[in-house]
Amino acid sequence: MPILEAGWVDTKSNRWSPQLLQIHGPTADVTVGWIIENEEDDVPDVEPAKALIDTGASESCIDENLAIKLQLPVVDVNSMAGVGGAQDHNVYAAEVNITALGFKQFGRFTGVHLVAGGQTHQVLLGRTFLQDIIMVYDGRRGHVTISV
Repeated sequence: MPILEAGWVDTKSNRWSPQLLQIHGPTADVTVGWIIENEEDDVPDVEPAKALIDTGASESCIDENLAIKLQLPVVDVNSMAGVGGAQDHNVYAAEVNITALGFKQFGRFTGVHLVAGGQTHQVLLGRTFLQDIIMVYDGRRGHVTISV
């Protein structure tokens, strides 16, 4: 069973850092994309991205500008409430691939303004992702492991 370490290492001490984990949250390297129909070679456009494993998010989300850049298909509009109140957001069909785990999440990703809002992550993997994985969050050590 593959295991992904999703904590943060302090480059000075080369040890897991509880402080960096608190600042950045558990993070995974992913690729985001979708096979666009009618392409001659049927090769998906994919983009590498950082994904925050977000236990507080009920759904998984993708940065709106990344979705537009990848020409992901809009499949719905969803009203979501956040700190700024409720707003309508496009919902995109996408595939997020965590290569290190050999795990892909297909489906609906709500488009939100992550990067424009100052986030370093372009994907939020919420409870729709968490329902399929095992995650151990060791805040004292600053270490997070994820497996499927």
